[in-house]
Amino acid sequence: MEEGILFRLAFDQASVGMVVLAMDPLGQFIQVNPAFCRMTGYSREELLARDFQSITAPQDLEKNLKGIRSLLEQPIPSLQIEKRYIRKDGRPFWVRLNASLLRDDRARPTCIVVEVEDIETHKKTEEALRETDQTLRPLIQASPLAIVTIDLALNVKMWNPAAERLFGWRTEEILGRPLPIIPREKQEEFQLYVDRLAGDGPTFVNAPKRRVRKDGTVIDVRVSTALLRDADGKVNGIMGIFTDITEEKRLEAELRHAQKLEGIGQLAGGIAHEFNNLLTAIIGNIELALGETVSGSRLRATLSRVDQAAQRAAVLTQQLLTFSRRSRIDLKPLHLQVVAEEVVCLLGQTFDRRIRLRVESAEGVWPVFADAGQMNQILMNLCVNARDALLERLGETENPREPADWEPRIVIGIENAPCDEDFFRAHPEVKPGEYVCLSVSDNGIGIDDAIRHRIFEPFFTTKEVGRGTGLGLAAVYGIIRQHLGWIELQTVKSEGTVFKIYLPAGQNAQVLDPQAGRPKRVAGGDETILFIDDEVAIRQLAKTVLEQYGYRVLLAGDGVEAVGIFQREIDRVHLVVLDLMMPRRSGEEVFRELRALAPGVKILISSGHPPAGGDLSALGGPAAGFISKPYHPDDLARKVRALLDRSGGKGPSAH
Repeated sequence: MEEGILFRLAFDQASVGMVVLAMDPLGQFIQVNPAFCRMTGYSREELLARDFQSITAPQDLEKNLKGIRSLLEQPIPSLQIEKRYIRKDGRPFWVRLNASLLRDDRARPTCIVVEVEDIETHKKTEEALRETDQTLRPLIQASPLAIVTIDLALNVKMWNPAAERLFGWRTEEILGRPLPIIPREKQEEFQLYVDRLAGDGPTFVNAPKRRVRKDGTVIDVRVSTALLRDADGKVNGIMGIFTDITEEKRLEAELRHAQKLEGIGQLAGGIAHEFNNLLTAIIGNIELALGETVSGSRLRATLSRVDQAAQRAAVLTQQLLTFSRRSRIDLKPLHLQVVAEEVVCLLGQTFDRRIRLRVESAEGVWPVFADAGQMNQILMNLCVNARDALLERLGETENPREPADWEPRIVIGIENAPCDEDFFRAHPEVKPGEYVCLSVSDNGIGIDDAIRHRIFEPFFTTKEVGRGTGLGLAAVYGIIRQHLGWIELQTVKSEGTVFKIYLPAGQNAQVLDPQAGRPKRVAGGDETILFIDDEVAIRQLAKTVLEQYGYRVLLAGDGVEAVGIFQREIDRVHLVVLDLMMPRRSGEEVFRELRALAPGVKILISSGHPPAGGDLSALGGPAAGFISKPYHPDDLARKVRALLDRSGGKGPSAH
């Protein structure tokens, strides 16, 4: 087949428009193919009677003519431009022209062959994308969420103000540069992810990730990603939307830690209850035995040593109860400065003389509602820990890196700590109100980051065997939580530690002078006592002790037996001593049954494990008292006598 026939077939059957333009007059259509006729709506004959200028949009004509002149005047083989034609029905449409200049054998221009591609749909898509971009860009710039876009080569294409705030880089520092927020160890993994996305792989939705800030710190974020596409629908980039969850992660970790400590506390409280039952019997019987021994005898000395060991065990169980927030507290208005100065006076006599110990109290500090004894315990425990940290650093003073002017010190600080709304929003577990800050700071060895999250756990200690029980800070934690306060730790290894304790203030409360003194003599009586406890040894001890004081004693080993005895002896019983934790029927259930039978009956509640927070108000009233296990025999007698002598419901009462 001849070459001319082949060209003609290709020209006529091409799917894109094909035209040949004359040089004189310039732009006259010489040939047009069917595809171009369909694009424009004109017939072949109509077009051959026209030039391209007549169907070109007026606003594009000068650009079109300028392109042709450059094609004629410069040694370029072809020209590509985008322009608008006007259809026969008057509607404009976009085309892309590829024009080639043909010359004769003497290099004279003969005609222009033009390939015409309809790009109207493409242009509409571009315009829609441009309008969308104009609409979304202000929203993206104003968004509180960090929004970043990158191309498939990981270069940053967009970086909104929230991204500046979150990651630290300014927009002008980062546009067009490689994305810098991926941790070094995650960069290969991230590149693989981008490669999968380019193939329409899965995107992230609120995926927790770790990213790097300009200052090098690593932050926790949630990331959602979306694919970006060009006008042809091809993936050409990725958008990432970042939410900073660093604070959320911190709160989650604190919640998990608090829940862990709560679980440990419940276990510790249960253990303490069992030990207190045993210690009540041990301490009580030792005191009875001591009363039967001769002063100065070997037996008395042996029993005294056993008694001392039992008292130490009682202190440990009390610390366990404090940690579990099951110890009873006596809340009264209190000036913390008074407690702090008492502690400093005492510890100053026992601490290493090289350690400076002082109180720094601001002016006008509010009183707090607190248990004075437990505030004393907090300061003692924290100061002893601070002393140990200082002694450890003192042991390293031979190190030439130690500052020459370093002086070991412990400072107890007291100041008002008004908290604003932002603070309470960041700490939802804290009850709004005014607080007083009690701090204990030292410039000792500091606490390792690896263990700081464990320091409030009971029995956790870094001290040598025999030097610490691991209950000091656990007790501090329990006391503070029981006082509806909280504790914060600031520490730097080899520089020091600060514990800050926040306690609710009582601004207008009047602080009373402490009333010391304990009755020297315990009176007895001839009333009838119903003593209820599931421990045989404690029942036998109580019977012995109370009978020594002249009382008549009835014994019951559980709640069911106790109610039965009380119903039979209701007219004789003056007072009931009731253990809270018993089998078959709990102490609280028995309490309510006894009060239902005899509303005025006096009940002395006994327990080594009182309700959470030590709150017995639901069981209280003028005819109820409490004695904590382990107790001394004379303490039991004193509590019994005091409750019997209390006004209201005196004598046997069934009605």
